[in-house]
Amino acid sequence: MLPIKISVITPSFNQGHFLRQTIESVLTQKGDFELEYIVMDGGSTDNSVEVLKSFDGRVQWTSQKDAGQTAAINEGFRRASGQIVAWLNSDDLYLPGTLQCVAEKFGAQPDGQWLIGGFEMIDEAGRPIRRLHSTYKNFLIRHYSYRLLLTENVCPQPSVFFKKSTLDVVGYLSEGEYLVMDYDYWLRLGARYEPIIVDRPLSLFRFHSGSKTQNSQLREQFGRELELAHEHTRQKPWLYWLHVLNYWKTLLLYRWLKW
Repeated sequence: MLPIKISVITPSFNQGHFLRQTIESVLTQKGDFELEYIVMDGGSTDNSVEVLKSFDGRVQWTSQKDAGQTAAINEGFRRASGQIVAWLNSDDLYLPGTLQCVAEKFGAQPDGQWLIGGFEMIDEAGRPIRRLHSTYKNFLIRHYSYRLLLTENVCPQPSVFFKKSTLDVVGYLSEGEYLVMDYDYWLRLGARYEPIIVDRPLSLFRFHSGSKTQNSQLREQFGRELELAHEHTRQKPWLYWLHVLNYWKTLLLYRWLKW
């Protein structure tokens, strides 16, 4: 039996200071799986192309102006040939053993369509931070339900993997979304399929001044998540109001308690 093939897509733009570490976290994964790694660079003007050239032959990459992060991820998905796909942003990392774990879980549950694992958070220098936040989120992941997902985005984006065939059913990422294309996609996946839950961290999410999740954008990001939840809970308004409560709770914890 042939090993499972996993295609990882990394969208990148002027993230050369993080890009090498991200790429190495993918290429150093070991186990009984086949890896396809595609980096979609949006025409960076920093040292990103030099970094990418140093991985020629090991990474498929392009560097040209694109229509933004979501469009780049979708193009990567179209090029991907693996049964399992995921995207890893150019400032995040996979933990050792992640792809082997993913291959084993999908192999053991062949009917599974997507997978959610735990995560940890690091700062710009790679130091662990906000452990309370990741502990809380990882607790929610262990108790996942679609109703819970409607009340709060419990899925850490770099720890989510899904079968490429789901793109034919659910569709690709919405290119009209910028801040929350991941939550939009989890809602669409979750409405159709129960995920495989992995009770261990799979990735390191980097929180830094250039992150889309920096404090200055939190209200916009969480507000858009709230709008998406409203679209999916029209027949269950109590779930929407639970999301409203979570919106204010999360905004408070991020902004003032620095969890």
